[in-house]
Amino acid sequence: MKIENFFTNRNKLAINWDFVWSIPEFEVLRETPQSTKWHKEGCVANHTKMVVDAAQKEIATTKENMEFKTIMLISALFHDVGKGVNPYFNPEKEDWSSINHAEEGEKITRRILWDENPFIRETICYFVKNHMKPLYILDNIESSRELIKLSCEPLYPKYCNIKNLCLLKKFDNLGAIFDDDSWIEKLEFTKSLAEELGCFESPFHFANTSTKWDYLNVSVKEKPIFIEEKFSFNAYITFGTDYKSEDKNIITITKDNCDDIIDKILELCDYEKDFVINIDDVEDYDIEKIIETIFFYEGKTVFVYGSDKFQQYLSSTLCFDYINKN
Repeated sequence: MKIENFFTNRNKLAINWDFVWSIPEFEVLRETPQSTKWHKEGCVANHTKMVVDAAQKEIATTKENMEFKTIMLISALFHDVGKGVNPYFNPEKEDWSSINHAEEGEKITRRILWDENPFIRETICYFVKNHMKPLYILDNIESSRELIKLSCEPLYPKYCNIKNLCLLKKFDNLGAIFDDDSWIEKLEFTKSLAEELGCFESPFHFANTSTKWDYLNVSVKEKPIFIEEKFSFNAYITFGTDYKSEDKNIITITKDNCDDIIDKILELCDYEKDFVINIDDVEDYDIEKIIETIFFYEGKTVFVYGSDKFQQYLSSTLCFDYINKN
């Protein structure tokens, strides 16, 4: 469904609550308990309503565009939708909790908003999946690395950044009733560290693609240096779709026209030739070799996807450029 369905008046950011509660994944929140320590307001539905109210009040006073306001408000609406999946009572803490509610919420959000523009949908999914992290990321012994990874994760970084994640977490806390105000200081620490690292409002800038891969996927402790990225060629890797190009110099490789894909790619990389490869039918171990080869030759990897298969490979730490052909 489209996000227009969730508004009675989009220009005024007025949510259609009757429609919201008619959706099973939201309706169950009316009966979903949550931590009595952090949510004295009661069930998840009560909390959701209060978070949306907090978001409406703050967003209404900003000079941001309507697209941004809509995304942040719908992210506030969906942020805890995953709590209805696995609520459980922890006998040790004598309190309620929800297992992996942010990750479950991302799945639900993507499923419900599947018909929405992919840019809008995936931006909201980023916020839902990561809405808890700004408050707790500093508890991690590698907090700097985690912040850098978080800044590099989104498919579409236009609005997806640490700054706006902190804003959503602010809405989340303002929409809850509890007796601890330490969250304010924790959010300030997160903001300060992200600003110091240079990834508060935009993704961390790596020296090149291979440096990014090493830092995010391997145990590279050193902080990457800042230099401009230079590419010798473009490698378009397609999932579930065809990439059409008017450039006659681009060579398209498929399993049908190349018996040894790895050797062909090595040849093209060595000669710095742009190429397109459809990997729908390529074996997983070959895909890893292809990616590593492109990194080694410092080619610019552009993923073109038309199906869900890309999610298997484009994890939160792969972070490349994307072209959506939906």
